[in-house]
Amino acid sequence: MRKTRRLAAIIRTRGAQLLLVLALAVATGAVTVAQARPAAAATCSGSGCNGKDPASYCSATSTPREWFIDQDTTLQLRYSSKCHAFWGRAFQSCGKHLPPLHIRVERQIYTPYGYARERVYYEVAGVPCNGDPGWTRMVGNYDSDRQRSCVGHSWDGRPASQMPEDWWSWCTDEHGGWVY
Repeated sequence: MRKTRRLAAIIRTRGAQLLLVLALAVATGAVTVAQARPAAAATCSGSGCNGKDPASYCSATSTPREWFIDQDTTLQLRYSSKCHAFWGRAFQSCGKHLPPLHIRVERQIYTPYGYARERVYYEVAGVPCNGDPGWTRMVGNYDSDRQRSCVGHSWDGRPASQMPEDWWSWCTDEHGGWVY
């Protein structure tokens, strides 16, 4: 009985001392409370990137293949090795008065009859006339397929998805070849 009382007294004393030390440590900043970290940037890969906005997923890791169409327009086919996906991006300075410029990216699959379009994505926002970029959503990288980016002017103000094929005046594929 005597041992039990003595043990209880020690626990009360040591417990009080431990609480005091802990309170002092928190008050002086010696102990910090773990804070939640912000979530890492969203990522995707290959076909999981289809239709996603690269600005939210992969833009920081992209490599551009860039072509200067004329003094006012630049077309890029961008690739992210982190996301295994492509997208198109274009700039225009609008030195001339031109109709709205649109951009698209497409994934083409190889068939016995040549390449055929499998997916097409248009710009997330139009290509502004102040040198800021316009860009498309992404298409996944598949080893046997090819991707290309195209720009064209909407001569009567139609949205990109309704423009006739012959209005897409400049296109390129991932291998750097121009297709008119």
